[in-house]
Amino acid sequence: MVLDNVRLISCFFLLFLQISVCYANGDDVGKFFNSTTHLVITIIKDNNTNEDQKVQKLRDLFEKNVDIQWMSRFAIARYWNIMNESQRANYINKYHDYVMELYVPKFREYNNNAVTINSIKAMDRGQYIVATQIVSANGKQYDVSYRCKQYDDGTIKIIDIIGENISLINSQRSEFASIIEKDGVDYLISMIASKTN
Repeated sequence: MVLDNVRLISCFFLLFLQISVCYANGDDVGKFFNSTTHLVITIIKDNNTNEDQKVQKLRDLFEKNVDIQWMSRFAIARYWNIMNESQRANYINKYHDYVMELYVPKFREYNNNAVTINSIKAMDRGQYIVATQIVSANGKQYDVSYRCKQYDDGTIKIIDIIGENISLINSQRSEFASIIEKDGVDYLISMIASKTN
């Protein structure tokens, strides 16, 4: 199940760690990835900050650079229209907590993995696909792509990861639909909530 797919989730964070960037000068998306990488490494390597403070700084950075609300709406898809206001608010809150709880700790697994941005391809609706190659400490290579969106105000946020030809949010969408059809929206919300501490 996607909710337990640790390998894909781990890949999500390798993007922010020690990147060798290959992009056209002035490219906003390339600059976004480069800047985010620098901030993550600075936080992780700060010897004057305790672990709790580092986690909070990484949570703040993640919240700023990942569009969790967009991901939550995409994942629930058409079932958003059958949810009442209370269910919608509860779902968004639980999804937010789930994503933060599951993803942010992966920053702490920094071990000098290298990531090369091979290409940045413009898509429709202000979206981009960033194709990367990850080289782990033991030399194993992975091709992972990231989908990000540039908004009207110029801000850029990550909205998906594609690893081994599997889209994280498309997989969530399929899984969530299956759960809702079988057990209902409230069960999905409770299941997401159970994945957080």
